[in-house]
Amino acid sequence: MLKAPIPANEHDRLKALRRYEVLDTESEEVFNELTQLAAAILKTPISLISIVDEARSWTKSAVGMDPGGEMNRELAFCAHTVAQDEMLVVPDLKSDERFADHPMTDPAHGGVRFYAGQQLRTFDGQNIGTLCVLDNQPRQFSDQDRETLRILGRQVMSQMELRRSLRELTVMNRKALALESILKRYTSRSIWERADVSASAGGVSLKDEMRDHACLFLDVVGFTRYAETHSAEEVVQILNDYFNPIVHEVHRAGGDVDKFVGDQVFAIFDEPQGAIRAALLARQCIDTLNRSRKPAGLATLEFRIGLNYGPVVRGNVGGDSRSDNTLIGDVVNVAARLQSACEPGRILASESIAQAVGDLAQIEKRVRLKLKGKEEPVRALYLRA
Repeated sequence: MLKAPIPANEHDRLKALRRYEVLDTESEEVFNELTQLAAAILKTPISLISIVDEARSWTKSAVGMDPGGEMNRELAFCAHTVAQDEMLVVPDLKSDERFADHPMTDPAHGGVRFYAGQQLRTFDGQNIGTLCVLDNQPRQFSDQDRETLRILGRQVMSQMELRRSLRELTVMNRKALALESILKRYTSRSIWERADVSASAGGVSLKDEMRDHACLFLDVVGFTRYAETHSAEEVVQILNDYFNPIVHEVHRAGGDVDKFVGDQVFAIFDEPQGAIRAALLARQCIDTLNRSRKPAGLATLEFRIGLNYGPVVRGNVGGDSRSDNTLIGDVVNVAARLQSACEPGRILASESIAQAVGDLAQIEKRVRLKLKGKEEPVRALYLRA
């Protein structure tokens, strides 16, 4: 018995085989139906789908033998088939010097006398296995028989490709869902909603746009001192303890967190009423947290909140390889300056947002402030929380 030659492209062949992830998989009806069809049409007692790896020929589906079985590659008829380009047909194994003393030709081990195998060829021309039929009697294989086996072999490979494509699609869908969850968690809602619209239209960027927005800045008072005297883990933990419920209130009021900048939250709202409600809710949330943490001996934080309303540009800042899509304009700058000028534990709003919301803003006192970057004093109002 002659050993099957190792194909010159064995490395690429095995790489292609691994792409299909079919070895040692469970029985599948679609492949069982094809081996049954091959045995019935070609009138053979045995039909196999065999996959040939480095050291063995493994049976994916079988008629007349047990599926899942395997044979040393050196003994496998199918190892000879994958090593050549044309279908392998052996009318009488006993009369062929390559197989005359093969163990399977012994009546005590099956008494196989006939073999015909069609390569399972990938789209890039690699033979990863065979669809083969065997008989216990020598026989001739007509041109019609060859064409039948060739067609059925292509059907097996089509199912292999479909199986691979479905598996890859499942992986891609799982990855897409995970990426969507990450995108929604780590970017602002306004960005991923606009990104979804842009991507649906085939776009790969977000357009600049100008519109009225209400801006809310919330910042921790004296956070630098806290960060200097506590570990990084403690700093992250206390920020999350406060930011988690605050962000919930921002969303509940119809807002969107544009970004976190260290110990600062920058939130935006389509309507000024939402920004006022979010500021009041956040203030209540902070007070509740502080009241519950003090008796337990936990550190507490105090915040400043600044609000403004007016026209802003949502634009792309950065370069082609990395950009930030954010709000830009004097309205944003004034909101940030109001937050910095605000007394600890209070809410400082511009006149523009107070006028836009009417009675919703209950004014505690009015102030005139000299803000950085502004030549004239700015009128602002402390709101009653």
